[in-house]
Parts: sequence; structure tokens; C-alpha cells
Amino acid sequence: MSCVSANAISDVGMNEAASRVRRSRSPIGALGAVLAVCASAAGAQTPPPAPQMPTQLQPPPEPSVEVERYDPGLEDVERALMREQSAAPIEPGGPRAAEATRYRGSTVRGRERPDYQPVGLPAGAFTVFPRLDLDVIYDANVFATARERGDLLLRPQASVRADSNWSRHKLTFEGLLNRREYSRFTTENGTEYRLSAQGRLDVAGRSSIEARAVRERAIIDRSAVGELPNSLRPIRYDLSLGSLGGSLRSGRVTGRLVGTFSKRDYHDGQTLAGAPLDQQDRDFHRTQIRGELGYNITSAQELFVSVQLDRQRYRVQIGPIDRDSNGIELLGGIRGEITPLIRGQLALGMLRQNFLDPSVRTATSLGLDTRLEWLVTELTNITLTARREVQNSAVRASAAYVGTDFRLQADHELLRNLLLTADVAFSTADYRASPRRDKTYEGGAGADWLINRNMRARFRLNASKRTSNDPGRPVFNDLRTSIGLSYAL
Repeated sequence: MSCVSANAISDVGMNEAASRVRRSRSPIGALGAVLAVCASAAGAQTPPPAPQMPTQLQPPPEPSVEVERYDPGLEDVERALMREQSAAPIEPGGPRAAEATRYRGSTVRGRERPDYQPVGLPAGAFTVFPRLDLDVIYDANVFATARERGDLLLRPQASVRADSNWSRHKLTFEGLLNRREYSRFTTENGTEYRLSAQGRLDVAGRSSIEARAVRERAIIDRSAVGELPNSLRPIRYDLSLGSLGGSLRSGRVTGRLVGTFSKRDYHDGQTLAGAPLDQQDRDFHRTQIRGELGYNITSAQELFVSVQLDRQRYRVQIGPIDRDSNGIELLGGIRGEITPLIRGQLALGMLRQNFLDPSVRTATSLGLDTRLEWLVTELTNITLTARREVQNSAVRASAAYVGTDFRLQADHELLRNLLLTADVAFSTADYRASPRRDKTYEGGAGADWLINRNMRARFRLNASKRTSNDPGRPVFNDLRTSIGLSYAL
């Protein structure tokens, strides 16, 4: 038997081993002498002896710091619920990014895909996410009339978002520039833009103060509910919006108060005959104050009640009625992880809009603000969206209309980088001081192909039908097909 490992025993060690063997009186004693010398020579190469087990097992010591329990924030849940309806995968750092890890499992559109998501460009304390989009669209009914006339539309878009990288607080800047170029009907051409800034100031504990500012120029879709059917060009408007609010959390109780002021300025247009089309009567400003009180029954479920006061005032009054109004919306419900497979918000209540003109009947109806996501499987989920609110009307003889929208959308992950979607929608518009009632039916399907980290392609097919009991707004159908490509850093 050899106990030598590369030059471990010197000549002195060998002599000592031989002396111990000669003094031993048995083979076992000699073997023990050799092993003792080997252990002495090897030194650090021999592992330490195993510790002796105590006669009685002791319980492990208590941790000195309590593990923090996850408690979803009110504004974080709202961001997850108010995602855009464009059926696009989430972007890193955006308002949808937190959804992927908020609850058990993840939705098809909310799932993190690191290999197919842009990482952005570092810029000091910010990360910048630039993006370019190009869509080619065929619209079978450009003017949204009973007489269908189609055209090809080219829509390039440039956008950028900058997110702060701070461990506390948050600041986000966004910019968007969109151009519409038609092949034949150049009267439909136009440019849209949006600039926004949003910040969050974290204060004591888990409370925060938030502010937001938006400046936007938009072109109203001719097929939009309540829009004028006889304008030479689509009507444009400028939106200015500012909001300030705060959240306060104490244990399981959360509170939130937000005030918003917005102003819309509509641009004058022309009739089909070229006569001026005054739009000053549509200019209005809106003040909203919303308060919420919630209670977290679990780490991912919150019961809440909310009250929103609404005040609308028009700049000038043209027409047979005064369209100024005051409104209130009372809602209550649950948000978060409603069941292990259903998440989102379920809220019902009362909606009431009181018009200052005594000849206009007060609008009172069921309040509705719901978005539910059902994870049917890991690769398929269904989303239900329902919302009811009072909307501004372009019809001078009507003070406003109560709009109700329902949408059911299914998403399926065919491949990790190939996402399919299909949806159906139904909406109604009930006008005040008018017997008019509009209904819209929609359906569509599409696919998103995530080519790599920077590029993605998409396909959409949408069909819609509008009916109305107003003789001046006849029934019309529309079909839109689009193919798009995006490049993001």
C-alpha cells in the first residue's frame, strides 16, 4: 500500500515510518503507524475530520430579518390593466413590463422573451428605446359611407421612449410622430404627434406622488362613433392634458387621489362642397377628480371602491341645447389575481351625467370598467374588456352619448416568436336629447412574427359594420388589411 502523493513524504518521514513499524507488535499496528506518518506528511491535503453530532438536535435559529411579503401597488396594477389594445408583445421597461412577473404564470402578450426584446440604448441615468414602424394598409371604405371606395395607405411612424434607471423614483419621456399617406384620396393625408412626460416621486414608506403631462395632435377616424360624415377632410384636434395624484399605503389599506385637467381644441374643416365647417362648438375642457380606497385581502387580490367626479364645459354654445354637464361614477370590485387562472379587474357600479340644460334628460346607467384575462393554457389566453362612459358628441342637437364597448380577444403562442390573435367587439352609442342609437360590430385576426431582437413583422385583418337609426348616418361596412414591419433598438 502506498500513501505517497507527489513528493509528499521526505526522507526523514520515511525513516520515522520505518522505526514505528519495527516497534509495532502486529500487522495492524504497523499499518496504523504508516497511515499516521502519511497523514502528518500530507498536511493540508487530508480533509478535516467530520464534526461530532450533538447528543440532541437543536432547532435552527430564527432569521434576524423578516422576509418581505409581496404587496401589489395600486398604480402598478392600473398600469397592467390599462395596456394598449394593439395586441403587441411588451417592451422592456415599459408600462407592461411588470406584468410578466406580477402573478403566477404569464399571458401570451405579456410574457418576457429576452431573445426577442430590444435592450435600448444607455444614456446616462436613462435607457432610450427608439423605434421605427412602417405599415401598408388597404382600406375598402375610406370615407365610411354606404358607397364603398377603397384606397392604399402608407403609414410610417417614429417613436422614442426614455426610462430612468434610478433605484427610487421614476421618470419617463415619450414622443411619437405618425404620417398618413393615401395613394388616391390625398384629402385623407395628415400628420399626428404625441409628446408626454410622466414621473413618480417615492416618499415615506410605500407612498408616492405622480404627475403626467401630454400634448397631442390627432386625426379622428371617419368611422368613429359620433363623427361628422360630411367633412371634406377628417377633423383634427389638439389635446392638452395634465394630472397630479398621490398614493398612500398603510398595511393592507391603499388610498389614491388623482386630479386631471384636459382641453381639446378642434380644427375647423370644410364641407364636401367646400363651405367652412365651424368646429368651435366642439372645444371643451374637462376636470376630473378620482379617489380610490382599496384593501388587500391577499398579496395579489385587492377589493376597492372608487368615486370619480367629472365636469365638462364647452367654450362656446352653438345649437339648440347647452351641452355643459357634471357627472359622477361610482364603482366597486376586485382587481389582481381573481383566481389562479383569471386576473385583471372586475368593477361594476353606477354612472350618472347631469346636463345643465333642463331640457336634456339626465343619463343614468350601469357603470362598467372591466378587464379580465383568462389563462386557458400556457400558450393560449382570452381577454375580456368592457367599459361604459359618457362621450363628447359632434352632433349639435345632442348633448353627448353614452358609449358601451365590449371586446373579446384570444391570443395563442404558436411558436415562441410567432403569436396569433383573433378578436370580436360590439359597441353601442345612446345619444342624449336625440333618439339616435348606433351599433358597431367588429371582428379581426392577426399574427406577430418576432424576427429577432430588433425586428418584427405583423399582419392584421379587420372587418366592421355600423348600423344607425339616424337617416343621416346610413349603414356601412369596412374591411382593412395591413402588413407592417418594426425596427427597434
